[in-house]
Amino acid sequence: MDDNTSRFTIGKFSVTKPVLINILMVTVLALGPFSLITLPQEQFAEVPFYWVNVIVPYPGVAAEDMEASVTIPVENAFQGMDKLKQISSTTSEGLSVVRVEFDDGIDDQLFKALYQDVQTRFSQVTLPDGTLPAILDDFSSSDFLPVIEVIISGNLPYQDLREQALALQNEILKVGDVADVQIIGLPERQIQV
Repeated sequence: MDDNTSRFTIGKFSVTKPVLINILMVTVLALGPFSLITLPQEQFAEVPFYWVNVIVPYPGVAAEDMEASVTIPVENAFQGMDKLKQISSTTSEGLSVVRVEFDDGIDDQLFKALYQDVQTRFSQVTLPDGTLPAILDDFSSSDFLPVIEVIISGNLPYQDLREQALALQNEILKVGDVADVQIIGLPERQIQV
């Protein structure tokens, strides 16, 4: 018997069983739109990172002094926390940013408890006099992913464009589920004396 005639191939099977192949093709084509309609979709799904950023401003202090008096005590306060993945920090002149990262795969309830633990531990840190109020922020993809960008331009005086941008900002903030609206590109108002 010839080796080429006894071998099973997809082409040979398709030609000898056309009804079965047509039924499979129709099934696959029908399941595509059905799956598209029934699967839940979210265009901008929030991705939780389970990070907490602790930002402490201390104006006018050199980076070395900032690290010794603020960053290291804050980092030490978070050592030994449950589900802790890593602690990283960035220290610059007048600013300390400490990122506390937790293990991936924890649920939101556990993260909320860990976030409260971070707040409690941070409140026990003794910061030097002169530090401004610290910011504790949980970090997620919604913090850096803009959903919509609007550009305002035209042949109007600068003040009219500014007023239009501020009015649009106020209108967008009235829409439900809008977390933040930022105006970018407007120079600071200056009053010349």
